Parts: sequence; C-alpha cells; structure tokens
Amino acid sequence: ASDVYKRQVQEFPLLKHDHANWPESPEHIVAIIPGDEVLLLGCEVPGRTAGTVKKALPYALEEFVAGDIEDLHIAHEKIRPGQPVKCALISKQRLSQWQDCFSRAEIYPGNIISEGQLLTAEVNACTLVFNDGEVMIATNDESASVARSEVLGLISTMALAKVVCAVSYTHLTLPTNR
Repeated sequence: ASDVYKRQVQEFPLLKHDHANWPESPEHIVAIIPGDEVLLLGCEVPGRTAGTVKKALPYALEEFVAGDIEDLHIAHEKIRPGQPVKCALISKQRLSQWQDCFSRAEIYPGNIISEGQLLTAEVNACTLVFNDGEVMIATNDESASVARSEVLGLISTMALAKVVCAVSYTHLTLPTNR
C-alpha cells in the first residue's frame, strides 16, 4: 500500500465513538472517494433483456479502459434494454483498499461514490474541476480525470452550451496576509 493510503488509515478517527447520533445502518452512510479513481461513463450495450445486456456489459466497456476489464469493479444503474447503461468503474484492488480503510475506522458505508457523481451538469454542459496537473471533466452522464493539456482538445469535440470551472480546494494554496 502507498504511504498516502497508510497515512489515511492511521489518521482516520473513529467517528462513531465521537458522535452520539452516528448511523448504525450502512444504508445511511455514503462514502465519497476521489473522482480520479473512478471512471464514469454511459455506453450502448446490445441485448433484448436486462440479463443479456448485463452479460455483454464488460465487453462493451473494454474499449474505454486501458487495462484488463477483469481487474475492474463495474457498478451500474438499473439496466433498461435499448438505453445507454450508466457505469462507474474502479480498480478492484483500489476499491478493496478503500473498504479496508473504512473498516479500520469502523465505518461501513452502504454506498461508495466518487466526487464526479456529485457534480451535476445539465445536458450540453460540463463541469471542469482543476487539481494540480489534472482536470476532472463531468457531463450529465460521464466523468473522468485527464491531464490539463488534454482538456481543450476534449471539450472542443463536445456540443456545449455551458462550461463551469472550479478549483479543488484540497489542492488550493491560499496566500497569507503578512
């Protein structure tokens, strides 16, 4: 495990011991992880039934990922044949590390979502969240982190009526008054 991950586990306080009204049921706990760890996308998958679409989903997603699709956890919304399937993909190893991190802190979320899933965008709009050398691009149905140098090329191919830009405060250094 990386040093950052080890620090996260060691520094994560046992929140439920400090809060009298901490929810006991996992369905009331949602964990939010960094958007650059999750690829959000929608894709067309052939099939006449939800079952056949679900079986074909990994094959349809292979073209969007660089590594082995079997190394990824695929979460998806309800499947409706003939409609795009909205998916969230994350490395199985990284998901396991996040689950372990939460377990060590005695937190058992019912859902784990990415920051990108919190960014809502209208149709024909996108949100750009700037971090160090990367930018998270979120549309109404997809989200991904890309290098800053790729942003203009990507958004120039989209039919956009609106672009919202934001800075990630986790990486923002503010000037101090002296």
